[in-house]
Amino acid sequence: MKVDMYARFGNELLKPALQEQPYDTRILQPSAPPAQQNVLYATMESDVQKKTERGVESFLEDWRLISLYHEDNDIKLVRLEQHFNNAIVTTNDKVMITTKNTLHYAFPHLTNTEPGRTFASKILDQQYNSRLSAF
Repeated sequence: MKVDMYARFGNELLKPALQEQPYDTRILQPSAPPAQQNVLYATMESDVQKKTERGVESFLEDWRLISLYHEDNDIKLVRLEQHFNNAIVTTNDKVMITTKNTLHYAFPHLTNTEPGRTFASKILDQQYNSRLSAF
């Protein structure tokens, strides 16, 4: 479901502009457009669980953070499996590029020290591929 919604709507949930200060509360406020909310409420079970949280709002928050941290990434569904108690496990391939927003919002502590800034400069604009599973 997450992969399908991301493919449909991309980064429309939040198109962040880089702010001067990390954690600027204006940019970090959840703000899902009605189209995404309507599709999710119509198609997603209310008891879908993400870690310890449940439901559409949890999903939207996760999606919002992906959009905030990674301006341009590609998530593709590889496999769906049904496990015990009707749990569904998804396997996804994700390609992401470390951008200024990634560093600013996901790793703000790297700017506090010279070694951190050196590391940040090495990973900036680098592409990473990963396989993820979720249930």
